[in-house]
Amino acid sequence: MSRVEAIVWEAGESVLSLQVDELNGPALQLYRGLGYEVVGRERASTTPSRYGLVSKLLLGGVRERTLLVLQKPRPPAAAEAAEPEVPRGRGVVGRLLSGVRRRLKALKQN
Repeated sequence: MSRVEAIVWEAGESVLSLQVDELNGPALQLYRGLGYEVVGRERASTTPSRYGLVSKLLLGGVRERTLLVLQKPRPPAAAEAAEPEVPRGRGVVGRLLSGVRRRLKALKQN
């Protein structure tokens, strides 16, 4: 998660937002420990299948979920922090992250 945050801060964003199912206690505890605060609630409908009729007839129908919106503001130190350590040249993920870093730098310069 720290690498994701570093990329977001490097891109110049001031807040990082995410949603977590209200019933997912371990995830909520993890994100609160990382400095995220609950700023809102949203209702979401989910189905066990992408086919609504199948879900309704065979799988119990649509389920309502409450999602908590969590946010973490950019820490003051992030503005002066060095670039995040991103693995370079290590498989697909390393190449993707390197490409993201190059694009973010190009956007910053424009």
